[in-house]
Amino acid sequence: MLHKENLLEDIKPYIQNKDNSEIFNQYETARKRFETILNKPNKEYIIQKYLEKHPILLLNAGIKGFFPFASRRCALFSKIQLGECFETDFAFVHTDSCGASWFFIELERTDVNLFNKSGDMSSHLSHALRQITDWQSWIKDNKSYAQSRLGELQKSVGIHKDTEFFVDPKFIIIIGRRSMLNKDTNRRRIEIQNHNPRLEIVTYDRLIGPFNV
Repeated sequence: MLHKENLLEDIKPYIQNKDNSEIFNQYETARKRFETILNKPNKEYIIQKYLEKHPILLLNAGIKGFFPFASRRCALFSKIQLGECFETDFAFVHTDSCGASWFFIELERTDVNLFNKSGDMSSHLSHALRQITDWQSWIKDNKSYAQSRLGELQKSVGIHKDTEFFVDPKFIIIIGRRSMLNKDTNRRRIEIQNHNPRLEIVTYDRLIGPFNV
C-alpha cells in the first residue's frame, strides 16, 4: 500500500510562482479528470492515489470552495497514524489569522448508499462513523501526544510547531454520490452531523463542486 505522509511537494506546482488564474486552470483540470474517474466503476485505492496526486481537490473541498490564496496556506498528509491502532486516510492542516486547524478525512466507497431502504444508516456509513468516534476518543485520551505529533507535522511543512492550533480537529466522511440522497435522507445526514458538531458527512460530488453536499 502506498504510504506517503507529506504531500506538500505534490501541491507546490499549484502554488509556486503562479497567478490565481493559472492555479484555477490546474484545479479545473484535476477536478474534471476526477469527475471522469467517479463516473467509472473504479476501486477505492484508485481514488486514493488520484487524490494523493491532486491534493488541491481535498484541500478546497474541506474549506468549501476554491480559494487560490487559501490553497497556499494548506498542507495535506496521507495515512497519518494515531497511535498503534488507527490510521486516517487523509489529514490536512489549514492556517489563517486564528492559527492552524486540522481536518481528518475518512474515505468510503463511491458506490454505496448512506442509508438503506428503511431509512437506517448503511453499514458503510456506520463503519465510517465508528472510525471517527475512535479517532476522537484517541485524541481526547492522548491530547498531549496528539498536540506534539501534529505540531511536528506542521513544522515539517513550514508551519512553525508553536503556531496555535486546535487540538480538537474537525472530521470529514466522504461517501457515495449526491444522487443517492433525497430530501429525507439528506435531512438524516444533517441530523447526524448536528449530534457531532466537529463532523461533516459529504459525498464525492463535494470534490468536484458546487460545494454543498
